[in-house]
Amino acid sequence: MHEQGTPVSAGVVAAVVGFSSSFVVVLAGLTAVGATPDQAASGLLALCVAQALGMLWLALRHRTPVSLAWSTPGAALLVTTGAVQGGWPAAVGPASCCRCASSPSSRWPTPRPWSRRSC
Repeated sequence: MHEQGTPVSAGVVAAVVGFSSSFVVVLAGLTAVGATPDQAASGLLALCVAQALGMLWLALRHRTPVSLAWSTPGAALLVTTGAVQGGWPAAVGPASCCRCASSPSSRWPTPRPWSRRSC
């Protein structure tokens, strides 16, 4: 029983450390671009739910544990950018559009045979 508990405890520790280390930066980034405390909390909730659903879908699809990560550097960029003209909607809108525009590209196979070759 002890041997089976080791991978589980390692996974729990990795998840808690990964989440807690980025949590503050993401929350600070959301607040820095003009989000109210309620908006920042709902944004963080949306990120957590999206990650959970993505990990669940990938784990079920590939039948292996999968972990997704959020962009701590992206959140740090928001912190250093500060409030933008137009406030929270002006910061969230372009990020959402970029995310929606780039998501389909992850489903496409390699577009050209030459892109697989090494130089």
